[in-house]
Amino acid sequence: MEALHSNPNCHRKKKKAINKLQFGVLNKIVLYWGKNLKVPWSKYNKEVWYSLVENDPNVHFREFFNEYLTNGGHQILTAFIGGTKAIEMEDKDDDKLKDEAMLSLKSMFPKSNVPEPTEYKVTRWFNDKNFKGSYTAPTRGLYTHSKELGKSVNERLYFAGEATAGDWYGTTSGAYLTGKKVAQDVYGSL
Repeated sequence: MEALHSNPNCHRKKKKAINKLQFGVLNKIVLYWGKNLKVPWSKYNKEVWYSLVENDPNVHFREFFNEYLTNGGHQILTAFIGGTKAIEMEDKDDDKLKDEAMLSLKSMFPKSNVPEPTEYKVTRWFNDKNFKGSYTAPTRGLYTHSKELGKSVNERLYFAGEATAGDWYGTTSGAYLTGKKVAQDVYGSL
Protein backbone atom coordinates (compact mmCIF):
# COMPACT_ATOMS: atom_id res chain seq x y z
CA MET A 1 0.00 0.00 0.00
CA GLU A 2 3.10 2.21 -0.11
CA ALA A 3 1.98 3.34 -3.59
CA LEU A 4 -1.22 4.82 -2.14
CA HIS A 5 0.58 6.58 0.71
CA SER A 6 3.16 8.14 -1.60
CA ASN A 7 0.44 10.07 -3.44
CA PRO A 8 -2.13 11.54 -0.98
CA ASN A 9 -4.31 12.99 -3.76
CA CYS A 10 -4.55 9.57 -5.41
CA HIS A 11 -5.36 8.06 -2.01
CA ARG A 12 -8.28 10.48 -1.52
CA LYS A 13 -9.68 9.79 -4.99
CA LYS A 14 -9.46 6.01 -4.55
CA LYS A 15 -11.01 6.17 -1.08
CA LYS A 16 -13.85 8.36 -2.36
CA ALA A 17 -14.47 5.98 -5.28
CA ILE A 18 -14.53 2.97 -2.95
CA ASN A 19 -16.90 4.71 -0.53
CA LYS A 20 -19.27 5.57 -3.39
CA LEU A 21 -19.60 1.93 -4.45
CA GLN A 22 -22.94 0.36 -3.71
CA PHE A 23 -23.25 -3.39 -3.54
CA GLY A 24 -26.20 -5.55 -4.47
CA VAL A 25 -27.07 -9.15 -3.74
CA LEU A 26 -28.23 -11.76 -6.23
CA ASN A 27 -28.38 -15.25 -4.78
CA LYS A 28 -28.91 -18.49 -6.66
CA ILE A 29 -29.99 -22.03 -6.15
CA VAL A 30 -28.45 -24.30 -8.76
CA LEU A 31 -30.57 -27.45 -9.20
CA TYR A 32 -29.31 -30.58 -10.97
CA TRP A 33 -31.27 -33.62 -12.17
CA GLY A 34 -29.49 -36.76 -13.35
CA LYS A 35 -29.98 -37.88 -16.96
CA ASN A 36 -32.16 -40.77 -15.77
CA LEU A 37 -34.82 -38.32 -14.48
CA LYS A 38 -37.48 -36.98 -16.83
CA VAL A 39 -38.04 -33.26 -16.33
CA PRO A 40 -41.09 -31.49 -17.80
CA TRP A 41 -39.05 -28.68 -19.33
CA SER A 42 -36.88 -30.92 -21.53
CA LYS A 43 -38.88 -29.83 -24.59
CA TYR A 44 -37.80 -26.24 -23.80
CA ASN A 45 -34.08 -27.00 -23.61
CA LYS A 46 -33.32 -24.82 -26.62
CA GLU A 47 -34.62 -21.81 -24.69
CA VAL A 48 -33.38 -19.67 -21.84
CA TRP A 49 -36.14 -18.51 -19.52
CA TYR A 50 -36.32 -15.96 -16.77
CA SER A 51 -39.62 -14.78 -15.31
CA LEU A 52 -42.14 -17.57 -15.73
CA VAL A 53 -44.06 -17.41 -12.47
CA GLU A 54 -46.98 -15.07 -11.89
CA ASN A 55 -47.04 -12.83 -8.82
CA ASP A 56 -47.98 -15.49 -6.31
CA PRO A 57 -47.08 -14.44 -2.74
CA ASN A 58 -46.19 -18.06 -1.89
CA VAL A 59 -43.64 -18.28 -4.73
CA HIS A 60 -40.30 -16.67 -3.89
CA PHE A 61 -38.24 -17.81 -6.89
CA ARG A 62 -39.71 -16.33 -10.06
CA GLU A 63 -36.67 -16.35 -12.30
CA PHE A 64 -34.94 -19.42 -13.68
CA PHE A 65 -32.09 -19.78 -16.13
CA ASN A 66 -32.06 -22.92 -18.27
CA GLU A 67 -28.39 -23.69 -18.89
CA TYR A 68 -28.88 -26.78 -21.05
CA LEU A 69 -27.32 -25.40 -24.24
CA THR A 70 -24.23 -24.04 -22.49
CA ASN A 71 -23.40 -26.81 -20.00
CA GLY A 72 -22.97 -29.90 -22.15
CA GLY A 73 -26.61 -30.99 -22.06
CA HIS A 74 -26.97 -31.45 -18.31
CA GLN A 75 -30.36 -30.94 -16.67
CA ILE A 76 -29.51 -27.89 -14.58
CA LEU A 77 -31.69 -24.91 -13.70
CA THR A 78 -30.57 -21.87 -11.76
CA ALA A 79 -33.15 -20.02 -9.68
CA PHE A 80 -32.40 -16.36 -8.93
CA ILE A 81 -33.51 -14.05 -6.14
CA GLY A 82 -32.24 -10.50 -5.67
CA GLY A 83 -32.26 -7.46 -3.41
CA THR A 84 -33.67 -7.58 0.11
CA LYS A 85 -35.36 -10.92 -0.59
CA ALA A 86 -31.92 -12.38 -1.39
CA ILE A 87 -30.59 -11.13 1.94
CA GLU A 88 -33.63 -12.48 3.82
CA MET A 89 -33.30 -15.92 2.20
CA GLU A 90 -29.79 -16.35 3.59
CA ASP A 91 -31.24 -17.10 7.05
CA LYS A 92 -33.11 -20.16 5.74
CA ASP A 93 -31.52 -23.58 5.53
CA ASP A 94 -30.65 -25.13 2.18
CA ASP A 95 -33.48 -27.70 2.26
CA LYS A 96 -36.10 -24.99 2.87
CA LEU A 97 -34.74 -22.93 -0.04
CA LYS A 98 -34.70 -25.97 -2.32
CA ASP A 99 -38.34 -26.62 -1.36
CA GLU A 100 -39.23 -23.01 -2.21
CA ALA A 101 -37.51 -23.30 -5.60
CA MET A 102 -39.37 -26.56 -6.24
CA LEU A 103 -42.68 -24.88 -5.33
CA SER A 104 -41.91 -22.32 -8.05
CA LEU A 105 -41.12 -25.03 -10.61
CA LYS A 106 -44.28 -26.94 -9.73
CA SER A 107 -46.33 -23.78 -10.23
CA MET A 108 -44.67 -23.31 -13.65
CA PHE A 109 -45.49 -26.91 -14.67
CA PRO A 110 -48.75 -27.59 -12.78
CA LYS A 111 -49.84 -30.56 -14.92
CA SER A 112 -46.48 -32.32 -14.80
CA ASN A 113 -44.49 -34.36 -12.35
CA VAL A 114 -41.49 -32.30 -11.27
CA PRO A 115 -38.96 -34.70 -9.72
CA GLU A 116 -36.77 -33.73 -6.80
CA PRO A 117 -33.30 -32.66 -7.92
CA THR A 118 -30.42 -35.07 -7.57
CA GLU A 119 -28.21 -32.29 -6.16
CA TYR A 120 -28.43 -28.58 -5.45
CA LYS A 121 -26.21 -25.74 -4.26
CA VAL A 122 -27.19 -22.44 -2.62
CA THR A 123 -25.25 -19.15 -2.65
CA ARG A 124 -25.22 -16.72 0.26
CA TRP A 125 -23.22 -13.76 -1.04
CA PHE A 126 -24.34 -11.23 1.58
CA ASN A 127 -23.27 -13.28 4.61
CA ASP A 128 -19.96 -14.32 3.05
CA LYS A 129 -17.34 -12.31 4.96
CA ASN A 130 -15.13 -12.14 1.87
CA PHE A 131 -17.80 -10.71 -0.44
CA LYS A 132 -20.78 -9.11 1.40
CA GLY A 133 -22.65 -8.94 -1.92
CA SER A 134 -22.44 -10.09 -5.50
CA TYR A 135 -22.41 -7.11 -7.87
CA THR A 136 -21.88 -3.37 -8.04
CA ALA A 137 -25.19 -1.55 -7.99
CA PRO A 138 -25.63 1.43 -10.32
CA THR A 139 -25.52 4.77 -8.49
CA ARG A 140 -25.12 8.40 -9.48
CA GLY A 141 -21.56 8.93 -10.65
CA LEU A 142 -20.79 5.19 -10.76
CA TYR A 143 -19.12 5.48 -14.17
CA THR A 144 -16.72 8.16 -12.89
CA HIS A 145 -15.95 6.27 -9.69
CA SER A 146 -15.58 3.00 -11.59
CA LYS A 147 -13.02 4.57 -13.92
CA GLU A 148 -11.12 6.00 -10.94
CA LEU A 149 -10.99 2.58 -9.30
CA GLY A 150 -9.58 1.11 -12.51
CA LYS A 151 -6.59 3.44 -12.61
CA SER A 152 -3.25 2.15 -11.41
CA VAL A 153 -1.38 3.85 -8.58
CA ASN A 154 2.07 4.89 -9.70
CA GLU A 155 2.06 1.92 -12.08
CA ARG A 156 2.79 -0.27 -9.04
CA LEU A 157 -0.65 -1.12 -7.69
CA TYR A 158 -3.32 -2.26 -10.17
CA PHE A 159 -7.04 -2.81 -9.83
CA ALA A 160 -9.35 -5.05 -11.84
CA GLY A 161 -12.85 -6.46 -11.43
CA GLU A 162 -16.39 -5.63 -12.39
CA ALA A 163 -16.44 -2.54 -10.14
CA THR A 164 -13.57 -1.01 -12.15
CA ALA A 165 -15.05 -1.67 -15.58
CA GLY A 166 -16.80 1.61 -16.45
CA ASP A 167 -19.29 0.68 -19.17
CA TRP A 168 -19.24 -2.97 -18.10
CA TYR A 169 -19.62 -2.51 -14.31
CA GLY A 170 -21.56 -5.21 -12.51
CA THR A 171 -20.85 -7.89 -15.12
CA THR A 172 -18.67 -10.95 -15.55
CA SER A 173 -17.59 -9.45 -18.87
CA GLY A 174 -16.39 -6.36 -17.04
CA ALA A 175 -14.37 -8.44 -14.61
CA TYR A 176 -12.80 -10.41 -17.46
CA LEU A 177 -12.01 -7.37 -19.60
CA THR A 178 -10.44 -5.41 -16.74
CA GLY A 179 -8.41 -8.44 -15.67
CA LYS A 180 -7.11 -8.80 -19.19
CA LYS A 181 -6.29 -5.09 -19.40
CA VAL A 182 -4.37 -5.15 -16.10
CA ALA A 183 -2.45 -8.25 -17.21
CA GLN A 184 -1.49 -6.42 -20.42
CA ASP A 185 -0.49 -3.32 -18.44
CA VAL A 186 1.69 -5.38 -16.12
CA TYR A 187 3.13 -7.95 -18.53
CA GLY A 188 2.77 -6.31 -21.93
CA SER A 189 0.69 -7.52 -24.84
CA LEU A 190 -0.71 -11.02 -24.27
